[in-house]
Amino acid sequence: MVSLNHVDLDKLYESIKEIENNPTKAKRIIKVEGDWILNEKEPQFRTYIATESSTFSLEADQPSFLGGKGVRPGPMHYCIFGLAACYLATFVTLSAMQGVVLKKAKVITESYMDLSRTLGLSNNPIIEKVKFRIIVDSSVDERKIQELSKLAEERCPAVYCLSNPIQFSSEIIKE
Repeated sequence: MVSLNHVDLDKLYESIKEIENNPTKAKRIIKVEGDWILNEKEPQFRTYIATESSTFSLEADQPSFLGGKGVRPGPMHYCIFGLAACYLATFVTLSAMQGVVLKKAKVITESYMDLSRTLGLSNNPIIEKVKFRIIVDSSVDERKIQELSKLAEERCPAVYCLSNPIQFSSEIIKE
């Protein structure tokens, strides 16, 4: 197995070849099914996420100023966590694909929010901006790191979701 920066390049290139031969293999559905927990002694929301090898429980609780107890990360923590993890995974993977050895890769993400819309008090944008700071230690020059960062911004699924309108629909099913 050829691995660089903790990225299995053999598996990655195998996947690229499969998708080149059959583009429908690039399509995926990610499904999250969760329950609002009405028991006051527990967090407000719970889901179970299945991976290729296991199932994990994730729980969320609104901060107290939004009616929760703040005993678990709030939904926006998970959103920003996903954005940060996805961007850095894209950056590191692209680095590995181009043979760039990383000694360190870290992301610091800040989301500037205005929750007055959530509370019905304004029509202000809820997310004003998201700022990434990427800390990288590598022997390649700054220009190459900037090139990889721009490429990661273009290819990262989570950055795409943040930067482009996504078709949204909801359906209520009454039991």
